[in-house]
Amino acid sequence: MFERLSENTSGFVITCRDDRNLASCAFREAVTFSIDQASKYQARDIRYNPLNTVFEVNGQRFGLPLPGRHNLYNALACIAFLSELGAAPEKVASALSEFEGIERRFDIHLKDGRHLVVDDYAHNPHKISSLIKTMKGISRSVCYIFQPHGFGPTRMMKEGYVRAFSEGLRDQDHLLLLPIYYAGGTAAKDISSRDIADGVTASGKSAEVIGRQDIFAMPVKWDSYVVFGARDDTLSGLAGEIAEHLKDG
Repeated sequence: MFERLSENTSGFVITCRDDRNLASCAFREAVTFSIDQASKYQARDIRYNPLNTVFEVNGQRFGLPLPGRHNLYNALACIAFLSELGAAPEKVASALSEFEGIERRFDIHLKDGRHLVVDDYAHNPHKISSLIKTMKGISRSVCYIFQPHGFGPTRMMKEGYVRAFSEGLRDQDHLLLLPIYYAGGTAAKDISSRDIADGVTASGKSAEVIGRQDIFAMPVKWDSYVVFGARDDTLSGLAGEIAEHLKDG
């Protein structure tokens, strides 16, 4: 499919050299970026800080105001694209340093030295694993608050969810699962957040299903709180409420 896309694309195609599947494809006029493998735009001398990332590409130093390896990949794709269009490296670096992120992508609602509250759109196992990996480099203990979206997607991704949380959560972390977000339709309601929680607790990690308002009755035991999930715009409001609750506390 991706090879066909390349064949039907005029000009260059930008690909991630670190992706094993993409690396096996025959692309016409491929421009590559990477972290690990050699490529035209490879990140070097990388420093992952708690809330930002500093790195070098082809002799130019860049500062990205977002944490995490997955955000670095996104930045490298942008650097490759703009550079191939002829943008000067120093101008790209200047623009990147001012990037404030986009809505619900590691959106910080509170950072007061005691607690961190983040809202994120992570909603499939791969994105959740990336989010958890990023938070491990930021906070000693995290309460993850996840709302699965749709009964069909939850049924399809249940094992992936269980694996992502079971492998990613530390002993000091905790997972709160909200009821599945239902946007209407005729989907069979034969799965619930309890099915995910049971799989995670069976692996020895801490998880429970909870209602939104019950969150505010819980003791404040964690350094960071991360609200995440897709499709439901009210999750940002929940993150804001948690931030205000922690301020008042």
